[in-house]
Amino acid sequence: MTRRGSGVTPVEAVVWDFDGTLASRPDMWCAAIAEAIHLCGGPPEVTAADFEETAYLHLPWHSPTLGHAFQSSSAEWWEGFLSRVQPLVAAVTGEAAMDVKRFGATVRSIILDPRRYSKIPGSTRAVDALHRRGVLQFVLSNHVPELAGIVSYLFPNRFEEVWTSGQLGVEKPRAEAFHHALDRIGRAPATVLMVGDDVRRDLEPAARLGMRTLHVEDMASTRRGDWL
Repeated sequence: MTRRGSGVTPVEAVVWDFDGTLASRPDMWCAAIAEAIHLCGGPPEVTAADFEETAYLHLPWHSPTLGHAFQSSSAEWWEGFLSRVQPLVAAVTGEAAMDVKRFGATVRSIILDPRRYSKIPGSTRAVDALHRRGVLQFVLSNHVPELAGIVSYLFPNRFEEVWTSGQLGVEKPRAEAFHHALDRIGRAPATVLMVGDDVRRDLEPAARLGMRTLHVEDMASTRRGDWL
């Protein structure tokens, strides 16, 4: 756990990463694809491991230097992603005739089910403590457009806004994502703390814009003094 840019300036807002910082879901995409195949009548022997080397390459945040043009609606985001994943599914299952629309809807429903996410130990304590002190809290994540619903389920009435790459059309660590956050928050960068578990994607770009940063590797070990 390492904090950068700390000083006497009080923190007025905190921007959180989501995956690995606030919540987790192991093998999220691979497991969801395999489960959707089973639910759509595909081969029962297919497992998440069959997609470990390929599926993640087709998620937009693994090519962050490229913007994407399907941010105008969540439906377009999913259509863009699934159009690239479907050939992988056909190659693994041999089910080229699988109902693409049903498969896509099933993957989407699995990913968006908030009950499948687990809060990182210590995250509720930290979020609640900041809320009691009146600190504004936000989420900035490389995630699906509908992440706000998941965040609201896990942390009700705690976050002002949730911004995702699926909405913005750019992924962290691109500066545009952090500029958007700062513009929406309306506070000086020195009063905004970025909290994340990924130095390259979360902390380095935030620090370059003058934000304070906190590297969290174990939420349960954070202390009150690390936040404010």
